[in-house]
Amino acid sequence: MQKYIAVGRLTREPVLTYTESGIAKCIFVIAVDSRKGSFKRTDFIPCVAWRGLAEVIPNFTSKGHRVGIQGLWRSNTYEKNGEKQVRFEVEVDDCEFYDSPQQN
Repeated sequence: MQKYIAVGRLTREPVLTYTESGIAKCIFVIAVDSRKGSFKRTDFIPCVAWRGLAEVIPNFTSKGHRVGIQGLWRSNTYEKNGEKQVRFEVEVDDCEFYDSPQQN
């Protein structure tokens, strides 16, 4: 079994949509910084959450907020212009909110 855990900041507003069968889906990207000596690197991690968690995330986060995620690292294969493409994302099953909820 594999598990991906990261803490990062949202690079843009999370997007909540619903499938044709009414299941909630939230997509977002987090920027995760890492350092090794004087070398600094930022990875941009695409994330997807489903159902109840998907509906909660947009209410408690916005662009720039820091979150902690846990989930499974997934690959999706598709064709684009006749070529096989692979997209990686984290299927989030737990999310912690480190910044204050947005004010409505």
